[in-house]
Amino acid sequence: MEWETFICWTSIYAEALDKRVSARMRDVYSIRSGDRIRHIPVERILFFETAVKPHHVILHSVDGWLDFIGRLNDIERRLDGSFIRTHRSYLVNRKKITEMDLRHNRIKVGDGVCLVSRKMKSVLLEKLDGGLV
Repeated sequence: MEWETFICWTSIYAEALDKRVSARMRDVYSIRSGDRIRHIPVERILFFETAVKPHHVILHSVDGWLDFIGRLNDIERRLDGSFIRTHRSYLVNRKKITEMDLRHNRIKVGDGVCLVSRKMKSVLLEKLDGGLV
């Protein structure tokens, strides 16, 4: 009887640990830059933009920026709606938008400025429900 109880508690602990690890992995974005793998908390990421160098993306965070190989489409799929595609070159953390300039099709995210395409302006406004998140 004690062995069955031990197995039951071990199973419950393992399941809880799996859920905790899964939740933690959703809260970070992991990238490979050179020989290093970095885990950046999603809440610290401001936006992603395509780099001048082909196949490179620049991650802008409150702590600085990081260049890595990647595609915005893949990043957008991984981040599941917490980020908004405002332009073919920008993927923005919707919680970090501080200002919108609808006349010039730009938004302010932290200290950076991102472009908003004419096509995405209405989508952005709809996703933000007419106001800033």
